[in-house]
Order: sequence, then structure tokens, then C-alpha cells
Amino acid sequence: CQHPAACPLHDRCIPPRPNHSVYTLHRGRRTAEDLLARGFHTLKEVPDSWPLSESQRIQVQAVKSGAPWSDQGAIRRFLAGVRFPIHFVDFEACQPAVPFVPGTRPYQVMVFQFSMHRLNEGEGEPDVVSHLGDWHPEHPDPRPAFLGALKTALEGAATIGVFNAGFETSRLRELGEAFPEHLAWIR
Repeated sequence: CQHPAACPLHDRCIPPRPNHSVYTLHRGRRTAEDLLARGFHTLKEVPDSWPLSESQRIQVQAVKSGAPWSDQGAIRRFLAGVRFPIHFVDFEACQPAVPFVPGTRPYQVMVFQFSMHRLNEGEGEPDVVSHLGDWHPEHPDPRPAFLGALKTALEGAATIGVFNAGFETSRLRELGEAFPEHLAWIR
């Protein structure tokens, strides 16, 4: 409805919804439809006895109370495991329709860049390290240089945080398959 341009008929097809509509329920499209069919339009109206997942129950509770929710015990347990230096890493990738690296396939995810912020205990501003792959016809594959730079950047890391764990983990697994000589380090 919004891409590539906003549809002028959007409000006719999808009327405006109230704040905290049942359709905002986390992973709850079917539940939202059931609630709406029974006359419940907002999360504040959801009966306490309604069967919800744990995350949905927390969401409804936060909307009803008007207070943010947090699991302080889980936060304390997580922070207890954090050790310095902390390395915050984010990968960038492309999915070329026409492969530019021999032996790869169309739309294969190709990592070529990362940024990393290293936070040392007691220091204010983190150190920043980044790597941008360089493409050259004689060396068209950016992945070996990416792995080498990443390994150097993460040297001495006690805790590693990533922007999207599923994405970065998948890319590392693929890199380990493509370059088995790095597999032990990747693991």
C-alpha cells in the first residue's frame, strides 16, 4: 500500500485503527481476528482470561497498566555474563543477481563490510574499526579479506554483541563452509 508510492485508496481498504489495536499483538494475526470477531478492538479490552503467548501477555499487560515491562532478573543475569572488552559488530552484505565471484550463485548473500565498536572497561568512547571490501578483477572475492580483518578486529574479545544475531551467525556459518580453513576460528 505504501511502495513504490502511497495508495490514495488506502483508508478505504484499510480503515484507521485505534491506538493499541488488537492487530498490533505480537505474532497475533489469528488471535486479533478472533478478538475482533468478539468485539474487542484494543489490547486494553482483551480479557485477562484470553489465551495468549507469554510475549503477548506481557504486551497486553504493559498496555493495560501504561507502564513499561522489563525482566530485571533476566537483565541482571545477562549483564553478569558480559565481560570487557565488548565488541559490537555489524555486517553488511549484498545479493547480486549476477554473481561477481566465481563459484557463487545468483542472489547469494555476500558479506563485504563490517563495523565494530570496542568498549573497554572504564573508558568512555568506544574504539571504532571498520572494513570495506575492495573489489578488483584479479581478486573478485571480498570474503577472504573480510574474514582476515574480522579476525584481527575481534582479537581479545571477551563479549561480542551483534546487530542481528541470526544474520551475522548465518553469514559466519556460510563463510565457514566456503573457507574451511577458518572454520575453527569461526566456531
